[in-house]
Amino acid sequence: MQQPPGFEDSQHPQYVCKLQRALYGLKQSPRAWYARLSDRLHQLGFIASKADTSLFIFAHQGVVIYMLVYVDDIVLAGSSSSAIERLVATLSGSFPIKDLGRLEYFLGIEAAYSSEGLVLSQHKYALDLLHRANMEQCRPVTTPMSVADKLVKDQGDLLSSEDAFKYRSLVGGLQYLTLTRPDLSFAVNKVCQYLSQPTTAHYEAVKRILRYIRGTVSTGLRFWRSSSTGLSIFTDADWAGCPDDRRSTALPDCSSHMSPDHHQELVPYAVDQDAKHTIPDGGSDSCAPEPVPALALPIPDPQPTKPERGPPTPLPEPPIHVPDPPPSNKPEL
Repeated sequence: MQQPPGFEDSQHPQYVCKLQRALYGLKQSPRAWYARLSDRLHQLGFIASKADTSLFIFAHQGVVIYMLVYVDDIVLAGSSSSAIERLVATLSGSFPIKDLGRLEYFLGIEAAYSSEGLVLSQHKYALDLLHRANMEQCRPVTTPMSVADKLVKDQGDLLSSEDAFKYRSLVGGLQYLTLTRPDLSFAVNKVCQYLSQPTTAHYEAVKRILRYIRGTVSTGLRFWRSSSTGLSIFTDADWAGCPDDRRSTALPDCSSHMSPDHHQELVPYAVDQDAKHTIPDGGSDSCAPEPVPALALPIPDPQPTKPERGPPTPLPEPPIHVPDPPPSNKPEL
């Protein structure tokens, strides 16, 4: 912490302000801690990611280290164990550090290791979410949404203020659960569209998602041990599937996020809209008309190769005939 400008005493320039409380409780403490830590990391050769300033990256002479910072909790990952140990020893000279060993639990995300790879899940967080909804012993279902029923804006009766607050709280918890559960993304996206005026029908849709979670509480993301980092993404789409605005729903830029998006215009897509897209190692592929740029990391990536199957091509629209304007009866000036 530094004394703000304007409080210097000309007669006593060595005087400083006395801190009446602990630094940890001040609202300026997160900013001061981040500035102190980032300055030290920059001295060591780390660069803050442009996509997320809490992610610091070190790349030098074939050694790559990623450091993810959340207040005073830090996760380290890199290509060299000895380099990570040297980094921890170096930081110990500037900050009191406690090495907790291999990552097991971080911000509600559990990491399970095996000979085949790594599994990231939110088992405990999912159980806590079921407890908040008082649905620990509910009957599980096999799908997060009913295929036959479609949510609309004015379906059902409006919830009371207390139930509406609980609805928003549960939906917010479901949003965080989609970090390791992409199978919930579409259903959670639908119930998020009715946060302002939720009804009983929307609440039943949230309960169905929770019932699906009850049967798949241990599901997570599995990362296999492989030298390849390519992704194969299967997408689906509809045409004018939203009853409220008659817009189509499709998956936008697959390389950036997994949340479905509504098209602003009704476009007659070809049958090939339901397609598989392949993102090569280090490359980026777009399966949306307006892609969102992927995470910008200060590491040179190899040139992307041509994907196995490109994005679907919209069907050509029929020509529109515009008739000539009728003759005007006004006299010419």
